[in-house]
Amino acid sequence: MVKSPSDSLDNLAQKFYVEGADNIRYQTRAEFGITDDHERQVRHVNVLSGFICFGLFVGFYYVIWKLWGGENAIFFLFFFFIPAGFLGVFHGQLSLWLTKYFVSKSYEYHECKRKIKRRLAAEYEKQRRAVMRSAKYWQGLNGHVFESEVVRLLKGHGYQAEITKASGDGGIDIIVTDRTGRIAIQCKRHNKPVGPAVARELYGVVKAGKFDKGMLFVTGGVTKGVHKFIEGKHIEIVDLPVIIQMEKELQGS
Repeated sequence: MVKSPSDSLDNLAQKFYVEGADNIRYQTRAEFGITDDHERQVRHVNVLSGFICFGLFVGFYYVIWKLWGGENAIFFLFFFFIPAGFLGVFHGQLSLWLTKYFVSKSYEYHECKRKIKRRLAAEYEKQRRAVMRSAKYWQGLNGHVFESEVVRLLKGHGYQAEITKASGDGGIDIIVTDRTGRIAIQCKRHNKPVGPAVARELYGVVKAGKFDKGMLFVTGGVTKGVHKFIEGKHIEIVDLPVIIQMEKELQGS
């Protein structure tokens, strides 16, 4: 599996190259044709770009000084970060243009570097989404992460959901508010089916807290006793297949 883009790219020690539509291979700088002279020229280009931007920055305030006087120039100086931020972006773009013009080989190399970053990022996201649609992913979460992921799913489907505090929640993990009212949710990240005791606890909290409904999110399923107990009650079981289906719908697949 592809690692996260930052992990993959930062540890490749400057070995980037894209070849073909479906094949990724890596070349060293030397194999790509990048020499020390190229790198030295790139550094000179960056310094030149910096001097140009600094000159524009000084010139900007010189014009203000001449047009509006010293007091206004000092006022603008307090807010120098606006033109400075703009020139910072311009410096990066100017360095790219100058590199492309003066050191074309190095420019081609860094273009390949950007392509591989985009490619790895896209591949990482594709695999991440696929993993999140698998039962293994949900069964491998700990309890707290499972609750957070359930909240993410619910919010993605348009619900207002929040995790309750660790104490004083009456056994409720998540509270949801929608057009039908308030919903109390318990999350059980177990590998084995949960029994009727959990359902009874949830039902008692729903009645005591005057919730309109209760939902039990489980990764290991529930026993027949649970299904029998919740008959005629406002309790809904959301098991692993339903959770995965919610994830698929959220991803649009």
